[in-house]
Amino acid sequence: MPPIPPNDWSEYKRKVLAQLKRDEADIKELFESQEQLRLDVVTFQTKVKTWAAVGAAIGTVLLTLGPKFVDWLFSERASPPSHEYYDPRPRQYALPPNTYQSDRPHLPQTHEGP
Repeated sequence: MPPIPPNDWSEYKRKVLAQLKRDEADIKELFESQEQLRLDVVTFQTKVKTWAAVGAAIGTVLLTLGPKFVDWLFSERASPPSHEYYDPRPRQYALPPNTYQSDRPHLPQTHEGP
């Protein structure tokens, strides 16, 4: 700003007020930008916490059920026949219908009604 002659006080006052209004607008814009950044940070923190909780839940499920799944995967029921003596029938501990006790002497003797 060039120097202003002493008798031109009204012109100087007008320029100072105009500069103050521009500065006020700039400061207001800065505060709005700062508020927007604050909202963005809060949103980001919320997303991070949400995804951390989801990741922790998935990790917990995998660590809890993973060993059981691996045991099931390699158990005898889930694996295909790997040797010639594989019997696909389920193990039965009761006598099937029309079977006499003498056919299976290793089973305990039971007496059924007439």
